[in-house]
Amino acid sequence: MHKRKDIITCRIINGGWLKENKGINLPGVSVSAPSLTAKDIKDLNFGIKMGVDYFALSFVRSADDVKQIKKYISKQGQNTPVIAKIEKPEAVENLDSIIQVADGIMVARGDLGVEMKPEKVPAIQKTIIKAAILANKPVITATQMLETMSVHPIPTRAEASDVANAIYDGTDAVMLSGETTMGKYPVETVGMMARIAVRTERSAFMKYNLKHKKPQDDPVAHAVARSATKILHELDAKGILAFSVSGSTARLISQNRPSNPVFAFSPSMSTCNQLTLVWGITPLYLPSIKDARQLIEASVRIMLNKELTKTDDLIVIVIGLGFKKGSTNMIKVHRIGQDD
Repeated sequence: MHKRKDIITCRIINGGWLKENKGINLPGVSVSAPSLTAKDIKDLNFGIKMGVDYFALSFVRSADDVKQIKKYISKQGQNTPVIAKIEKPEAVENLDSIIQVADGIMVARGDLGVEMKPEKVPAIQKTIIKAAILANKPVITATQMLETMSVHPIPTRAEASDVANAIYDGTDAVMLSGETTMGKYPVETVGMMARIAVRTERSAFMKYNLKHKKPQDDPVAHAVARSATKILHELDAKGILAFSVSGSTARLISQNRPSNPVFAFSPSMSTCNQLTLVWGITPLYLPSIKDARQLIEASVRIMLNKELTKTDDLIVIVIGLGFKKGSTNMIKVHRIGQDD
């Protein structure tokens, strides 16, 4: 293998079709190219203009890569959250520092399985998911989940188990890629993944015993979130109703992986959109209301109108004094129709 100007001559070991505009992986090689390219800047500007909910950064190697893109977004006057795609060995080595600065994590198993030995990927996937949950950052498991459905109407049993096991691990979301962008059965594939997810979440194996670290920030909110989840399970309540401008309260509750939905009300449509990615959350828009009683009444009406609850259901309400950041400090067990 040698290089001449802008031409690289390679020796073929395993032949096959090489199509245009394909990415190149160099396992074991430390790449010096910047993670944020001129094309990325152009795409960022377009995304900011269109008001996208998230940006995902490919081939992250360190926390500095994430900081760079967040700095650029901030300079444009926006704070769009950034998802770091973990697909290189350097990213696995720097996982904790990357999670600390990123707003979400993606287990990008396709390139990760090329950059590292395939037999290492399952354990790494579990490690990444657990670390993201403990840091209260949403995590997506992606790539080749139902690959067979790119050309066949049903997946293999191994693929169905793969999707289910990612959910058992606690991933916030499972993602399709080639199956829906180029596959022959995109709608059927989405439906299949949704059915696997629903059946998996209803199974008896859906139990989490994560030992959370003692929170350094806002211990009251963390304690309230944990307590609300315990009450939900003990009473088998319909769900947890939470109010938040930024979505932080709902995320704290989600971190405990409650068995029933978290109905997250927010006066921010952007927050509602972003919360769709987070485990077990049903986001609902509600204009800001300062009075706590009126806030609860309005939210219950919305839930009844959307048939998310019914009379006599028990719900656990997590609330503070209005939509004020850091004010989440109260739990109320509410019976629909009797306490309204």
